[in-house]
Amino acid sequence: MAQLGASGCQFGDKVFSNFNYTYTVYDALGNIVPGGNGSTPNVTASQVQIVFSDLGGNPLAPVLSMLANWTAAGGYPSDITVRYDVSAGLGTPMVYSWIGITGSVTNTGNGTASFVSAGDTVNTGATQVNLGTQLSPTSPGTTTGTVTGSAYYSPVYSVAITKDVYLYAGTGTNSATVTRIDQGLTESPEPMVSLMVGGGFTLLGLLGARSRKKKNQ
Repeated sequence: MAQLGASGCQFGDKVFSNFNYTYTVYDALGNIVPGGNGSTPNVTASQVQIVFSDLGGNPLAPVLSMLANWTAAGGYPSDITVRYDVSAGLGTPMVYSWIGITGSVTNTGNGTASFVSAGDTVNTGATQVNLGTQLSPTSPGTTTGTVTGSAYYSPVYSVAITKDVYLYAGTGTNSATVTRIDQGLTESPEPMVSLMVGGGFTLLGLLGARSRKKKNQ
């Protein structure tokens, strides 16, 4: 991964830039709690680790992962918002995005169960594509796992991604935790464009040769 200073960073042929991260903690009435509290502590940008990888070793399937310990408890929910731009190399436009959330939620039976809801907006310039997912308790106790949401869109070389992850703490002794947020992209090579361009040069070459042959006759 190449660091590009204020402009962002490059991973493979993709450039990730214009990052913006905010974390907001609320009380039970929906009022903002600056700096969080003991049950739902603040998580600053410096506490979030960014990791890049290729899904299955495929350079056309990059994944940006955000790692931290976001916890909402004591009836204090929280909200993670992240925005950044991605541009792809010429000949490999982006056609697909997915979001993954890893964490845990509880249903202790002592109050309303917690949940984590994640939404993603992919702005391609021509349209906005929305995708999302939710982690909810599947049974009494603690449910831990990863949930994903995905969407396809028309080939495009740049996108603006905005994600919103809401941690509902529930009530009583319930809590919600997120330890990982994944953002995956899939690029699709444009073989037909290359073939057409190459074929065009070949055709021009043949026409030129044919023209020269006629002149020599």
